[in-house]
Amino acid sequence: MNTKDQLSKRFNDLVSIGISVSQTQRSSSDGAAYVDTQLFQHWRTASLSAILQTFTDQHPYYQTFNFEVTRGYLREVDAGLGVLNAAKAEIDGGWLAKITTLIEADIFTDFLDMSDHLLNNHYFIPAASLIGAVLEDGLRRIASEHSILLDPNESISKLNDKLRKANIYNQMIWRQVSVWGDLRNYADHGHFNQFQESDVIELLREVRAFLSQYL
Repeated sequence: MNTKDQLSKRFNDLVSIGISVSQTQRSSSDGAAYVDTQLFQHWRTASLSAILQTFTDQHPYYQTFNFEVTRGYLREVDAGLGVLNAAKAEIDGGWLAKITTLIEADIFTDFLDMSDHLLNNHYFIPAASLIGAVLEDGLRRIASEHSILLDPNESISKLNDKLRKANIYNQMIWRQVSVWGDLRNYADHGHFNQFQESDVIELLREVRAFLSQYL
């Protein structure tokens, strides 16, 4: 079961528990409907924990649930169920993964900008290593998004082969990624006579465009 499925199941379970809590409703002396206190607190705590771990305490889901679901009234359980169902729909629709990918894309951009700075100062060998590391991590994330099983410490070559076999991209792109992987290996293993600064400048441009397209 992948992370998306695990999260979906977790929120689905919380919705089911919330429905069970709502079925314990009773009426108070003032006519308001309330639910079993112990079950309510168990559900509230578990729900806040799940929302916090998945979306952080700054997300509207967490803030709304924490503010609206406090005293064990039936109307509060209904409000909490609305939040949980909205969160589950976002997870099922893949939007949580999309947000994560956007954040990761910003990180990649930062590292590629660092590579650009190195190149501007003619440090093209460390720039090649850094671009290669970003490429490798990007390939791993592309594979993960497509539920491709990976072994620990997969190389660029193996990642590239698996992505091509899964038809994530065509043979032409596979060949290009192979060339990029070779250049990264030259830089990492001291074969500096195998490439020039102009090759690394081109590597940066092409890897930036590749990650922009596939992530």
